Amino acid sequence: MEKWFAYHSEEGFQRFETADEAREVAHAWLDAERDEAVDEWRDDVDEICWGEIHQQVEEIVKQRRMDGDVIITDYELAYKKPLPTWGVRSGSKQIGE
Repeated sequence: MEKWFAYHSEEGFQRFETADEAREVAHAWLDAERDEAVDEWRDDVDEICWGEIHQQVEEIVKQRRMDGDVIITDYELAYKKPLPTWGVRSGSKQIGE
């Protein structure tokens, strides 16, 4: 499961399997920006970042017909990894539950 990301305004949002991969890509983007900054830096260079994805949108079924076809679906943010019980508010769920 790709739970790490890196973001750059020109490269977009990219997912990675490990923190090291995400960090290395973010550093490579910053190095490239540094190489291109002859007289000054681009205004959006401070938007380069990397981190861990804690939640992601997941489709949920609200209602099914008798034949099993979906009538109503919705989406919610679900946790991608277990959280300590003291950190989960009532009604939150984990992906795959």
